[in-house]
Amino acid sequence: DTPLVLKCAAGSRVVAVALGLLFDALISDYDTSSHLLAKLLGAPTSTFAHWDAVYFLHIAGTQDYEYEHFAAFFPLYPTLLHGLGLTVLRPLHQVMSSRSVLVVAGMLVSNTCFVLAALLLHRLSLVVTGNRQLARTSAILFCLTPASVFMSAVYTESLYACLAFAGMLAWVGGHRWGATALFLSATAARSNG
Repeated sequence: DTPLVLKCAAGSRVVAVALGLLFDALISDYDTSSHLLAKLLGAPTSTFAHWDAVYFLHIAGTQDYEYEHFAAFFPLYPTLLHGLGLTVLRPLHQVMSSRSVLVVAGMLVSNTCFVLAALLLHRLSLVVTGNRQLARTSAILFCLTPASVFMSAVYTESLYACLAFAGMLAWVGGHRWGATALFLSATAARSNG
C-alpha cells in the first residue's frame, strides 16, 4: 500500500499546484497583499504567496520579527525557508529574486512534508488500527481533501502535519522522548497546532 499512498500524495501535489496556477490566472484574488510582492516575485511564484505566506516570506527573508503581530508566525518554517534559500537553492539566486527563491523553498518544504505526512498517516493508521484498508483509505482521503491547496502553498500546515503524525507514531511505538521532540518541533512550526 505504501507505493500507492506515495503515488497518490505526489500526484495530488502536482494537481494542487497546477490547479493553483490555473485558477490564479483565471480568477482575481480577494487577498491583494501578494500583489504588493508580485513585481518582486514574478507571476508563477506569487500564486503561492498569499495571506500568511507574506509574513512567513518576510520573516524568512529578514530573519526578523519586525512588528508585534509577527509573533503569531512561529519560527521553524521561516527558518527552514531561509536555510534552504542559502544552501540547496543558492544557485537560483542568479536567475530569481531572493523572495522568489524563498517561495520555491516554501513550496519544496510544504510539498515534501505533505508527501511524508501522507506516508506517516498511513503507517500510523496501520499501527493503531491494524486494518490495511482503513489505513490506505485514511491516507488517500488526506491527499484528496478540498483544503489540499493550502498544503502546497507557503503555509505551515504540511510541516505541522508531518511532525505531528511522526510524533504520534513515535508515541504509539513507545519512543516517548522522540515523540516529545517531534511534538515540540510541531509546536515551533504552528502556533495553533
